[in-house]
Amino acid sequence: METAVFDTLAYANRLKKVGVPETQAETHAQLLSEAVVSKVITSQYLDTKLAEVMAKIDVRVAELKTKLIRWVLGAAIAQTSIILSCMKLIKLIH
Repeated sequence: METAVFDTLAYANRLKKVGVPETQAETHAQLLSEAVVSKVITSQYLDTKLAEVMAKIDVRVAELKTKLIRWVLGAAIAQTSIILSCMKLIKLIH
């Protein structure tokens, strides 16, 4: 996984320039760096999650295609049966 870059030295130096004591500036920079790095989402992470979601979608689409084909074939068979039954009934009446 990629790591986020946070320049703690530059941040601590900026804090020192505005009057923050050195130990506080360094501690603050380190804590902020840990917080930022732990919350960063990298492009590799997003690519992995996107691939997982796309795989789930592909599986679901395949399942739905199968169900749709079954329903269409079932409806076609039922329709054909009804039409043939009606034709036989008409022949019996005439």
